Amino acid sequence: MLKFFRLYNKYILAVGVAVLMVVFLLQPVMQMFTPSPQKQVIGHVYGQKVRQSELINAATEMQVLQRMSPLIGLTLPRDPAAWMLALRDAEHLGLSASPTEVEDLLRGVDEAVQHQLAASVGADAGYLRQVLRHWLMIETYRQLLLGETYMSPPQRLMGMNQLAQVYGPGIVPLLVNRMGVQRLSTPLVRRFVVDQQATVGGKLVVVSAEKAVKDVPEPSQSELQEMFDQYKDVLPGEGDPAWAGYKIPPRVKIEYLSIPFAAVSQSISVDEVAALAYFENNRELFNDKDGKAQEYTAVRGQVIEAVRNQQAEQKIDQMIRRARALCQEAPQYRQLAETDGYKVIPDGYEPLSLRIVAEKIKEEYSIEPTVMYLNQEWATMDRLMTLPGLGDSSLAERGDVFFVPYLLSCKQMQPENDNPLLGFRLQTHVISRPMRSMDGSRHLFRLSDAQPAHAPAGLDAVREQVVTDVKRLTAYHKLVAESDTWKQQAAEQGLHAIAEQLDEQEIDLPDISRAGSERNEAPRLPGVGANMGFVQAVFKLADELEDQQPIADLSVAQRLLVHPLEDRLSLAVFRLDEYKPITAAEYEQLAQNPQRQGELGFAMLGDEPTDPLDYKVLVKRTGYVSEFGSGEDQDEQKQAEPQQSANAETN
Repeated sequence: MLKFFRLYNKYILAVGVAVLMVVFLLQPVMQMFTPSPQKQVIGHVYGQKVRQSELINAATEMQVLQRMSPLIGLTLPRDPAAWMLALRDAEHLGLSASPTEVEDLLRGVDEAVQHQLAASVGADAGYLRQVLRHWLMIETYRQLLLGETYMSPPQRLMGMNQLAQVYGPGIVPLLVNRMGVQRLSTPLVRRFVVDQQATVGGKLVVVSAEKAVKDVPEPSQSELQEMFDQYKDVLPGEGDPAWAGYKIPPRVKIEYLSIPFAAVSQSISVDEVAALAYFENNRELFNDKDGKAQEYTAVRGQVIEAVRNQQAEQKIDQMIRRARALCQEAPQYRQLAETDGYKVIPDGYEPLSLRIVAEKIKEEYSIEPTVMYLNQEWATMDRLMTLPGLGDSSLAERGDVFFVPYLLSCKQMQPENDNPLLGFRLQTHVISRPMRSMDGSRHLFRLSDAQPAHAPAGLDAVREQVVTDVKRLTAYHKLVAESDTWKQQAAEQGLHAIAEQLDEQEIDLPDISRAGSERNEAPRLPGVGANMGFVQAVFKLADELEDQQPIADLSVAQRLLVHPLEDRLSLAVFRLDEYKPITAAEYEQLAQNPQRQGELGFAMLGDEPTDPLDYKVLVKRTGYVSEFGSGEDQDEQKQAEPQQSANAETN
């Protein structure tokens, strides 16, 4: 072989040089005919091409909005393609937003902050205004498709902010499509007025199986096994009936460290020079209620408080990063191997104590963090949501990632492969990312153990509960079989006698309507709850009796109703005393009442609206055709995008 190269080396060299020259000369020509990835056509909508650059811009706009306001971020669709299609459809419908509306949104936001935000995505302040204009258009588009009377996007945002303050940020994604007032139609008004205003009244005694049926036999092994097998994979409260369910909910053992914002803020001493400089750079923030500029001496207290909060934010961020670094710099942690982005935790591993971390932070910053340990018992998600500070927190770096969803992405919780938070690589024995609660405090947590929802190991693990449930169910079936007996007893002795016999209360139900405060939901009644079957049975009896003669002229036996309440393992024994149907004149008067129309708009919230910014909804509405295959292929592609995004942030 070497002899061959020596013999023909001149020819080989000549051919090689020629090939390189051809490649060098062809490269510019090839680039001319190689399309830019951003110009690539990815689909068609309304007969027009959609290019990759449009999708990239949609993702960038969503990123800018998220950075500008975590609250706005909670209203955005998960998929940039959905944002892109919604904007296309809004433009197709002729929707727009004026420069004045955009300026109103930016009022009070320092220009330096605007430039900084725009620069973070490689753009200018003009691009920031474009992003806000698009957001205004899409929020108007949302209301149009939801069929709501118009409410300006800032008004909607203000309403969502109030909800977030009361119920926590997690409520915003659930209610973003339920914030407006539905447009009204005559049939809708008629149904609402009749449902709300026609009422029945009477007395009720709830007969529970547990009190009414005695001497229930002990269940057999086969009965217990059948009950266990039927409900072992059902979470308590989620089955039908709601009282049955033995599946163990997700649970963890946890410890966490908290740095209170109030303590950090109190440690800040604001320099007068810094306060004056801040005031000069942010004068418009301290204008009076009429927008007029004020002198420093008039707002000195406000300025100092603003500077203190700003410096406290910087200090507390530094402290929490230092606390996390201490955990990660510990020798036992640094020695851990890693597989697929997760640490390999050996048996008997003991991470650095959070108390040691707290002591080190106190030594360096003169502020002592608090440490909480819940390692001795399992805590479910309901318990975790009530933890002081941590329960209502979200990732400090991303306000739209809340504590419980982040926790459920833990490797040991066996999350789905398309979980968008997998990229954060949370696992047991490893410190979390910094969390921020509503009051500005910072937190770190660490799971010492975690279990996903799972069925009990076997019947013996929950035998006591299963025995109780089988006996209760047996008693209930016997009680239902004796319905006629209870009805006869009520007719002969009266409801009051039954109530005394069972040590129950005779409940007065004076005004039962067909629907509750939310349309299509039963009214919530004492002793019965929201039971549509009971309400329908009561109105059916009232309608039948009213056709015969006035209800007041009928005997008690005719006005009695016995209805099973399976979700409560009880019987409802009800005596109908009055029926007040709505007259035509009353209907006309009520239908024109603005207050009733407002109530109707609120009642419309009972229907779960279709999300107009859902990707599948937008594809169907716009007729979008992707260049990358069928709708199912697109769905798989879209499901992968959040995962890739999270991985990119992690890296």
